[in-house]
Amino acid sequence: MSPAERAHPGADMERFVREQMAFVGLVEADVETIRRTAPLVLKHEAALTEALYDHFLRFPETAQFFVGADGAPDQERLERRKHSLGRWLRETAEVAMTHGFVYYLLAIALSHSHREYGPGGKIPPQFMVGAMSLAQSAIAGVLRAELSDPLQALEASIAWNKLLLVHLNVLMLGYLLPPRESCRLGRRAIDRPRVTRHSGRVTRPGTVGELRASGYTSKSVKQELRDNLITRLKAGAALFPGIVGYEDTVLPQIENAILSGQDIVFLGERGQAKTKIARLMVNLLDEAIPALADCETNDDPFAPISPAGRHVIAEQGDRAPIVWLGRDRRYGEKLATPDITIADLIGEVDPIKVAEGRYLADELTIHYGLLPRTNRGIFAINELPDLAERIQVGLLNIMEERDVQIRGYKVRLPLDLFVVASANPEDYTNRGRIITPLKDRFGSQIRTHYPARIQHEIDIMETERTRFATESVETNSPEYMKQIVAELTHLARRSTEISQRSGVSVRVSICNYENLLSSALKRAIRLGEAVASPRVSDLDAMLASTSGKIELETVGDSTEEKILGKLAQKAVLTVFNRAFTGGDLDEAVAAFQGGLKIDVSDVMPSDAYVRQIGEARPLHAACKKLGAKDPAAVASALEFVLEGLHLSRKLNKDMKAGQTRYGA
Repeated sequence: MSPAERAHPGADMERFVREQMAFVGLVEADVETIRRTAPLVLKHEAALTEALYDHFLRFPETAQFFVGADGAPDQERLERRKHSLGRWLRETAEVAMTHGFVYYLLAIALSHSHREYGPGGKIPPQFMVGAMSLAQSAIAGVLRAELSDPLQALEASIAWNKLLLVHLNVLMLGYLLPPRESCRLGRRAIDRPRVTRHSGRVTRPGTVGELRASGYTSKSVKQELRDNLITRLKAGAALFPGIVGYEDTVLPQIENAILSGQDIVFLGERGQAKTKIARLMVNLLDEAIPALADCETNDDPFAPISPAGRHVIAEQGDRAPIVWLGRDRRYGEKLATPDITIADLIGEVDPIKVAEGRYLADELTIHYGLLPRTNRGIFAINELPDLAERIQVGLLNIMEERDVQIRGYKVRLPLDLFVVASANPEDYTNRGRIITPLKDRFGSQIRTHYPARIQHEIDIMETERTRFATESVETNSPEYMKQIVAELTHLARRSTEISQRSGVSVRVSICNYENLLSSALKRAIRLGEAVASPRVSDLDAMLASTSGKIELETVGDSTEEKILGKLAQKAVLTVFNRAFTGGDLDEAVAAFQGGLKIDVSDVMPSDAYVRQIGEARPLHAACKKLGAKDPAAVASALEFVLEGLHLSRKLNKDMKAGQTRYGA
């Protein structure tokens, strides 16, 4: 790098942006404020962009950049610029000063300051500064109107102003480069044709020409998924971290489908991780891919499919700016409901664009739906049978024929998509069905299932339960209590009193486990104990988290409470018989026959349990076998042993006044 290159800020954009953020005082608190108020600003996106360009058209000095050969405003160009401004506003609201976004801003400045095309010629820097000032004022006005507290509005306005000043400083770099000699520096140091590294981070190409010079090769999303899957298989890496119990059943079928380039439909009851698997497939995409800037359909820079993308390439060629799409932005998801329309999934004619003077048959009048906007990504449809059959036909065309009728004219959309759908088998008879031609388009239909093993259920409970920041009370759950929760769910899946057609979701286990831990935590807080451990007496807390998640058979007059009570008893007894066998507790039973009695309660302090068993060594031994060391664990183990002996018909149980007494 020459001395001139080292002196130019573009030689180290990462450092330049850090310095500017520090100089204007943009700190983490400001970033949080911007993100918190972003929805309020974006709600007015259309009005903000409209007002800004109306302002430009009022002054001949700025109106000249948006007029046609006849001197009248070029509405098509204005529409594209408004869309571009809206996109900038949306990305600004994310406060992600990534390499891709910074160089996107820089590419805009270069195209404005060094361009040799377009009406009006080069755009002077004072108009760029003025435009940013107008944006600052407009956003401040929105915040004043939306926030009732004037101080909050002022704080938010200051935070937004700081961020826009950083943007303006980046944009001004494009104006520091002379057209010829120093432009060579700009191309080398700022928008280098090949991928380079600054401070260990990757700097990506910012225009189509630079992307082509870097040697980048486009590939389909299915090829991308396939290549990355092969890499993971070679490395022995986990395909879907956090998915338990599918290692020998579902996952091999998913691998086969991806290697074959087939779209997938998951068939299974509720709570079988169908949607979670679809979302985890995003991790098989590349970290980021290039797309034409300001294109709603994520167009490939080398092969744009939308009219807007083709127009940009025709007008700017290799100078057309590109953006880099992260894998998370390439995933789209929609819950199928009967009220979904073709407009939601595919698109519809935008009456505003027609009113502006375009012909109805002009593709530029289309407002694209979710599928085109997920082009070059993964699109998931949950509960596919709920989708009306006529809408399924439209999806069929997109998946196979690639053209679709919108208001009477054809639009060729060669979308590059990997489609994943989910369906509950019960939907085929209760609410709808997947039309046969559409089912035929899905390469693989994969049947999911509930965890076959208790340990798998426990692993899922531990992984998926809601966790909070560190609290003053430590919560420890004994293994046998986890087994009771998982066993209850497995028993429910085999119960004749519970409808097996709708299934018993894994969410039952997760929510029951959360409530069990919460009941123990609540007791520890009230009693001032440092450790919380769930007990058998806490099992009643699971009624609220189970009710509503199961459907009873209509035969009989049993209530949910009675059925769940029986299932809980069966679960406790099953786990108890695993923990103790034969005559393990004969000495403990003998102690009760000798007159020992023990009281338990869900509000009794743990120390009270320790005092009650006193010198009863057989009970001490039983608690020790269950791993109980501290008083909270001893209380939990003791209740489990006592309830297990009662359910084994070796102890009597007397319940009254919120307390339970066990004796012979």
